[in-house]
Order: sequence, then C-alpha cells, then structure tokens
Amino acid sequence: FLKNVGCVIMKKNSGFTLVELLAVIVIIGILSFYAVPRITGLFIRSRNKMYVSDSLKFTSMVEQLITSSKIDKPDNGNSIIVCFKYLDTNDLNSPPNQGKYIDSSFVVAKNNDDVIEYSVMLVEKIKGGGYKGVELTRVEDLQKDGATNHIKEFSNNQINELESKSKLIEYINSRLVDNFISDSSLEKIYYNIGD
Repeated sequence: FLKNVGCVIMKKNSGFTLVELLAVIVIIGILSFYAVPRITGLFIRSRNKMYVSDSLKFTSMVEQLITSSKIDKPDNGNSIIVCFKYLDTNDLNSPPNQGKYIDSSFVVAKNNDDVIEYSVMLVEKIKGGGYKGVELTRVEDLQKDGATNHIKEFSNNQINELESKSKLIEYINSRLVDNFISDSSLEKIYYNIGD
C-alpha cells in the first residue's frame, strides 16, 4: 500500500506535460498577437498627442509676446513669422521621440480685421534619425477632435526648404491656401533672439 501512495505522490510532482506546455505557449502567443499592436498603438497616440500639446504651447508663447507688445502686432492683412529659435523654449525641451525640435519650426500670426489668426508647424529631429511633428496647421484645427491627423513625417528636402524665405512663403501658402501671406504682407520673420 505505501509503495502505491509513493507512486501517486511522485506523479503529482513530475511537472507539466508537453501538451500543457504547448497549450500555455499557444495562449501566450495569441494574447501577444492582439496585445502588442494595441500597446504600440497607445504609445504612438500618446506621442502624437504630445506633439499637438507642444504645438499649442509654442503658439501660446508667441501669442503672449504679441499681447504683451514684446513683438509688434502685425498690421491688418499682414503677417509675422516667429521661429522656434527666437523663443525661450525650456518648456519644450522633451519632444516625444527624445530628439530636439528644429529651430526653423514656426508660428505664423496673421492680422485679419484686428483678429490674430495663428498657424503652427513644429517639427522634431528624431534621435534615431528623421523628422516628425505637426504639419503647418491652423491652431483652431489643433483644438478639435482628430488633431493628431496633422502629425506627419518630413523628408530632409522638406526641412531644408524651410530655410529659404521664398520657399517658406510658398510652403505656407500651399498648406493654408488663399495666399495666406505674400512677400509684401510678411512684416517680419523673428528668427534669432534679439531680432
């Protein structure tokens, strides 16, 4: 009788069978197949929301400078461009992908019948390479649902074009239409601190 009890005890301590191990591996595989893309999607959505939030902060900084008269308000029908490099941007030192926002990111402020309309483009040079951020978008569109639809990746050529004034105006007008600004309506580009 004791020999039989010992055999029963030994069988209980013998471990998992191959079928049980395969079942566990299949279940883990199925769960990861569905969970990993969802978790990755959550991270991407979170980063995209951060781009939108930082763009709104950037615009608020420019708006505060205009409201406090540290930057001249553009005349009616005219615009100014304030570049990222011009501002003290310590609040924006941690972009979503551990890179650095490029100095030529900018806010356009246009005076339309004494109402200042703001549009913003904020681009990060990603630590691992490449560029990503908010394409040129009116601020009111960034305050609506679906604001993350304005996040995109940029090519090196697109970023290089923003360094030229004429190309910059072309870029703004191609994104905001109705000849948002022209050479004659652009009063000033604030780029370097102390401009």
